[in-house]
Amino acid sequence: MLPLKTYFLIFVLFFSSKFLFGQDYILPEKGDTIKCYITKIKRDSVYYKFRASDNSIKDTSISKGSIKTYDIEYYEVYDKIVEEKPPKEKKAYFGMAFGTGWSHRLGKLDSSIPDDKESEYSNGLYLRGQVGLYFKNVGFGLMLNQHQTHTVLSGSNVTTKIAFIAPFFEARSNPINDVIALGGYLAIGRLKFEEKFTTSQVYGPTSTYSGKGSSTGLGLGGSFILLLSNNFNVLVDAGIITGVIPEGDLLDNSGNIVGSFSKESASTFNLGIKFRLLL
Repeated sequence: MLPLKTYFLIFVLFFSSKFLFGQDYILPEKGDTIKCYITKIKRDSVYYKFRASDNSIKDTSISKGSIKTYDIEYYEVYDKIVEEKPPKEKKAYFGMAFGTGWSHRLGKLDSSIPDDKESEYSNGLYLRGQVGLYFKNVGFGLMLNQHQTHTVLSGSNVTTKIAFIAPFFEARSNPINDVIALGGYLAIGRLKFEEKFTTSQVYGPTSTYSGKGSSTGLGLGGSFILLLSNNFNVLVDAGIITGVIPEGDLLDNSGNIVGSFSKESASTFNLGIKFRLLL
């Protein structure tokens, strides 16, 4: 009867062999034996994968005329070469963006504005916010853009605000060197115009009146996109939001309508920077 240790050794060798992985080999006519994983054998070639010195998996082939012999699962080793699956790419991202920059009001100005005040009256800042759903090269969502200027005309402080809220569609090019892309957007939505005049008097109360109106607007623009990561982009934006307020109301301090205006330009050109986070 065999000793108990012998049975134990046979048991270990038998079952451990079941968990060892087979590795293939190819013996070329010239050169050393290639330890590999043979993936396909055709009439003229043998296709195989092997682990390179940098630990990556290489996929190649060798003609049968260059082979002395080959065998499948010849070696019993622990480091069998296996298929490396690339990480699964996310198909859609929820995006949030915030931007700001220089904004210039376009269109014909009121003839009552002095020449030396035109630049101050027309040039201001814009703020922009966006939320949307983004796929590989396209996206859509909702944007809010507000142009604002402040100037002094004939002793009155004048604040002009032009807000544009609209659904947008955006597209971009394939990345260049995985870092840079070009993009563009189209938006059609609502333009809201408000201009407030505030006059301070030495003797007497401050008087305020404002003009308000709304219309449909169109937004068009392009972007230079810096792809810092899959989740964060920096964009240099340039675009035009165009529209005309056909008519609006003039309101006093109490919000009562005291007059009207017509054909006020609500078009702006915007140039600035935007930061976008993708989740």
